[in-house]
Amino acid sequence: MNGSIFENSAMGPHTHLARTILLLLFSAFLLAPLLRAEDLTLTNGTVYKNITVTKVDPDGLRIIHSDGGGKVLFTQLPEATQQKYHYDPAAAQKFAAAQEAKKRADLERALQQSAAAAAAAPAPVAAAPTATEPEKKVWARTIPDKILQMVKGDLVFLDGSKFSNFDEQKLAPVRYYAIYYSASWCGPCRRFTPDLVKFYNEFKPAHPNFELIFVSSDEDEPSMLQYMQGDTMPWPAVRFSAIPRNNEGKRVRSDISQYAGNGIPDLVLVDAIDGSVMSDSYNGQQYLGPRKVLRDISTMVK
Repeated sequence: MNGSIFENSAMGPHTHLARTILLLLFSAFLLAPLLRAEDLTLTNGTVYKNITVTKVDPDGLRIIHSDGGGKVLFTQLPEATQQKYHYDPAAAQKFAAAQEAKKRADLERALQQSAAAAAAAPAPVAAAPTATEPEKKVWARTIPDKILQMVKGDLVFLDGSKFSNFDEQKLAPVRYYAIYYSASWCGPCRRFTPDLVKFYNEFKPAHPNFELIFVSSDEDEPSMLQYMQGDTMPWPAVRFSAIPRNNEGKRVRSDISQYAGNGIPDLVLVDAIDGSVMSDSYNGQQYLGPRKVLRDISTMVK
């Protein structure tokens, strides 16, 4: 025996302890570069603080950072970063083309479904007033609500400790919708949601032409319910079972999810009449964050 703590021979308890400590210190030394928070600087000077790369796509990096999460294209990154993650322009172009084709197909399918739903929906009929009963106002929109057609029959609200069906007649005066994509597992979402609740509670009473709809990216309905309860979300949400998902359980761009960006928290302001986007947390692939949309709501919704 030469005294090395790595010898596999009979040793005392103090020697075992010393070997364990050295192995832990050696492992920590090797893992330190992987665990250290990094800043990511784009070629245009934008800096994302304390980023974590969650996935490497052929055309870019999916990241979580101190202000949220999203995707950064390799074309926005310095050459050194491109080389670090083995950027291949040809593979990126092929991947981007496939993603764009899928997005167009999803959007076309969503529009076809919305048109079919609108055609199949019976026109509201006002009941004739009786002689002894004063005439009642019957809900009927004179302008089609494209967003409502996407979620018709699928809206719920937080009713104590459970979900209940949302009364869609309350959406009759709504001209502007804010669609909120979020999840309980998302740290930046959990930090932003209380501010959104505060804004909504102050803004909504004076603006009946505005409504917010929550679209969950949670993994199951109990998580969605717990999230809405924990932050006392006062707005309607799309029923968990009605949110289109792929075989992996991930939300896909269809119907109301067609406005979603590549990351969360994601807030989008939409015109109810034509379904056009008025303000977005994304500018193409660049993540601007939901607070930008919050500021726009204050000025655009009158």
